[in-house]
Amino acid sequence: MSQALGIETEEREKKRGCMAVFKDYDIRFLFVFGVQYFNAGLHLAFFIAYQYMYKNHYKVSPGESNVFQAIIMTPWIFKLVYGAICDTIPIFGTRKSWWMIIMGLI
Repeated sequence: MSQALGIETEEREKKRGCMAVFKDYDIRFLFVFGVQYFNAGLHLAFFIAYQYMYKNHYKVSPGESNVFQAIIMTPWIFKLVYGAICDTIPIFGTRKSWWMIIMGLI
């Protein structure tokens, strides 16, 4: 009996469609989520463009291009370390605001 109820619930969920997301979540949350999703993929477009430029315009080999990409991405490697430090060590009595200012300036 419980399996039958589980199947009915799954079928009901499928019938709700993708518009049910707007009923389940606040529109502001969905907007911020969408902007973050877009932002996460935006850097890929940059890397595709610079790889094309380095390959065709500057005649750089793929190995050298990867070295440049590694240098550019180095700050993001330490993102977890930045987060752990700013969550635990206060500067001027606050934990986040001064770290955000410092990292924004870098």
